[in-house]
Amino acid sequence: ALGARTTPGLGSAGGAERAGNMQRVESIDSAVAPGGQGEVGDAVIKAVLSYAGRPVPVWLDGKLQHAVGWSGGASLNIEGLGKRRVALVETYDAELLGPRYEVRDYVRFRAGLEARIEQRGLEVFSWIRRLGVKFNTEQLVRPLSFVRQIVRRLTSDKGAMVVEVSGKDATGLSMSKRWTLLARKGDGPNVRIMAAAAVVKRLLHDETNPGAYLAVDLVGLPAIEKQMLGYHIRCGQNHRSMYRQDQKLHKAA
Repeated sequence: ALGARTTPGLGSAGGAERAGNMQRVESIDSAVAPGGQGEVGDAVIKAVLSYAGRPVPVWLDGKLQHAVGWSGGASLNIEGLGKRRVALVETYDAELLGPRYEVRDYVRFRAGLEARIEQRGLEVFSWIRRLGVKFNTEQLVRPLSFVRQIVRRLTSDKGAMVVEVSGKDATGLSMSKRWTLLARKGDGPNVRIMAAAAVVKRLLHDETNPGAYLAVDLVGLPAIEKQMLGYHIRCGQNHRSMYRQDQKLHKAA
């Protein structure tokens, strides 16, 4: 199964669950806000730097386009976590969910680092690179890793994920459905394997034709949530609209 991680596995499952009974889907807005105490290796830092300030896929105005990675910073209020600043990151969600649900407006995935200096630093880095300044990211990885080891001591072990789908119901009325995951006591990093665990359980217990599948086509959100039992992870859903900022994304040239 492909994409059996937080994104697009869990994010897509959350989006599919919310969009399932909508007559028309107008937007799918996802965000992940990891706890700052989690371990982050050099490979992750290098990957994040690779697309900051560069084009990443977004579904905008009903079609696949590109915007700038780590741009469009905004404040997002998450139940149980509080306010977290988030910015656009690179995922497969736009390419998968946009055409699948014929989303009219946008599909985006944003991330918010708990340490403000890290979040703002990436946004500034994105802005400078967008101006045409060239960087040797290989030389930046080790210093940034050192700084992170210091900064993480001032952060928490709580993280969250949010998926909100807005659109029209069968009667044409506007509606917004939101799913929230809150992880405590350092269990946030375990979230990334939950979709994979659900897929493995499905393959072990159910007949599945051989072939390649997207995780979201094999397991739904309820099956993934079952894998979270025993961890300090709780999920909830409501119809309250989250804070949305209709600012324009910085489109890539």
